[in-house]
Amino acid sequence: MKSGCIEFLKKPYINIKNLDYIISSKSVYANLYKIKLRKDLALYQYPFNIYPPLENGDTETKDLLFKECSKLFERIFGNYFISGEFLYSIIKINETKIFKFSFYKCKSRKEYNIEVDRYESKRTIIQNNGSIDQFGKQIIEIFIRDILCSSPNLDY
Repeated sequence: MKSGCIEFLKKPYINIKNLDYIISSKSVYANLYKIKLRKDLALYQYPFNIYPPLENGDTETKDLLFKECSKLFERIFGNYFISGEFLYSIIKINETKIFKFSFYKCKSRKEYNIEVDRYESKRTIIQNNGSIDQFGKQIIEIFIRDILCSSPNLDY
């Protein structure tokens, strides 16, 4: 290594076909934690829209909105989480729900509607043959990330 130069290690390539927990019924690990799931566990995927639309990349307002409405969402959707443009829950809702919220941002009152459409799809985390697909693996990793982020006494 030359002095004054910084070298980074090459990011390892992971061949998804070689990950046993995705293609077989072996134990599932996410972020180094062993996961045990019920075979009938399913998530309902709900697309949502925010009106007026947020500017691209305005995650701060999106986070404020969902923080403001979290108690109401918990009453309707039970335990839920947001990832991208979807809300995921283990509770099935067959109708579109519209939530109206207002809060102060930058000393001005802003009013928003969050429209959560009826469920778009039902996704099982563990397939009938006992394996986990890529969707299931991503959901498990989101669970673990949220648990770690909401536990202030954990060092990670």
